[in-house]
Amino acid sequence: MILGLENVKDLDNLLLAMNQVRDEFRKEFKFPLVIWVTDEVLKKLVRLAPDLYNWGAPPISFFLTPEALIEFLNRGVEAVFAENQVAIPELELALKYLQGRGEELAADLTAGLEFVWGREDYIQDKLDNAIVHYQQCLSLWQSPPKDHPERKGIVWIQLGFCYWRQAQLNRAEKRRYWQEARDYFQQGLGVFEAAQRPDLVARFIGELGEVLRQLEAWDELQELAENGLRLHQNYGIERQQARDYGFLAEVALARGNWQAAKRLANQALQCRDAPWRVSTNVPAQGHSLYLFLLAKAQQGLNQIQSAIETLERVRVETHPQANPQVYSDSLKELQRLYFNQKDYLKAFAIK
Repeated sequence: MILGLENVKDLDNLLLAMNQVRDEFRKEFKFPLVIWVTDEVLKKLVRLAPDLYNWGAPPISFFLTPEALIEFLNRGVEAVFAENQVAIPELELALKYLQGRGEELAADLTAGLEFVWGREDYIQDKLDNAIVHYQQCLSLWQSPPKDHPERKGIVWIQLGFCYWRQAQLNRAEKRRYWQEARDYFQQGLGVFEAAQRPDLVARFIGELGEVLRQLEAWDELQELAENGLRLHQNYGIERQQARDYGFLAEVALARGNWQAAKRLANQALQCRDAPWRVSTNVPAQGHSLYLFLLAKAQQGLNQIQSAIETLERVRVETHPQANPQVYSDSLKELQRLYFNQKDYLKAFAIK
């Protein structure tokens, strides 16, 4: 049996080659050969490998019942909400077949599929399409799904990620997109709280914190980080707590509270080593940022040599790709400090 032809990237050339060596199959294969294909692959087989197609037995078609296909679609939606991989083309084929039969889907399933298509578009950076699918999903869910009330919150969160990505790609309008992202993250967290899912609040609260950092909304960020610390003691892990301490360190820096900023940045660094996974969508602040915040606090305390040593740790202990902006900012700051110390050769090398 041969399976998976629908996944071959250069299928046309493969089918042409199979047709050209048709007689070799008879010589080399002393056994029956069964090829499993989708409707689309079968059409290509007839067109590109007619000799091979006509040589074999007539194709046998297998059809699932509408009930089985609906169950298949439901399982696919469940898998996407659980962040597991699914075969999107198979879901599309099942839906197409049901639509061809005039089958009507339940509103919950239709909404779930809109979420699936939205996730697929988001992954491919088709952000406008993703937003349309997510909003259509929410309009179909006028009230939270009975069995999974938190799913509506997940859709709000995913809309937040769409606008987060828009801010990254459209720097001229980034502030507007950050504000949109904040609104959607807040909506999602509110749904989780109403559904009594503090574990999901703990999982995504840091994403809202990252947006508040970008908007320099320091009062909101402080309140969120303090709440995050309480949540992450029960529902999180060390690196999530590090993120919270990093937020608080940045608030302290913005207010000129250098001693508190230094203490909080060090606390963030002490938490950083635990393995973790908060979200597949947005990276955490990272080791380089906590070092950068510590160096800024040390400068505020006029501990210039300590600040230089801390920024040198960014070069040695972190990777540029982990947080390119912070890495670059650290180098600029290090270059400026060396220059002010009249260590011009090092300043030139850093520049």
